Amino acid sequence: MFDVVRWLGLASCASDLNSCCNSDNANEGFVETIRALPVCDVQEKDRFWLDLQGFWYRKADNSCVGEVNGNRMVWHVQWDLPETVTSLQAVTQDTVVYKMSGRVVSGVICWHAQPSISWNDGETWLRK
Repeated sequence: MFDVVRWLGLASCASDLNSCCNSDNANEGFVETIRALPVCDVQEKDRFWLDLQGFWYRKADNSCVGEVNGNRMVWHVQWDLPETVTSLQAVTQDTVVYKMSGRVVSGVICWHAQPSISWNDGETWLRK
């Protein structure tokens, strides 16, 4: 487990798919430090990871980010990253985090027909 700094108020799920997980205002929000905890129970945790499985693409340019396999992200070779596989951790039922090169990145998940993740670094990923 590790502490996660999460920006609150930057992203929210909307009822329509077009505005799901878009930042309302990048300058608004506040910081909250939360402890990364496993999702409540085993069945819920399994369902969480099952729903994230598959290939993810950046919304901005449709570039393949990589594949979620289990609770790990296998990064696409095009990114030439020092770490080809990164562990993902469930924080809440709609928040996931990973650590890359000493930096913790958190994302808010929208569970619509096409799941998406809005990351605190400004990227949004879509599962396809």
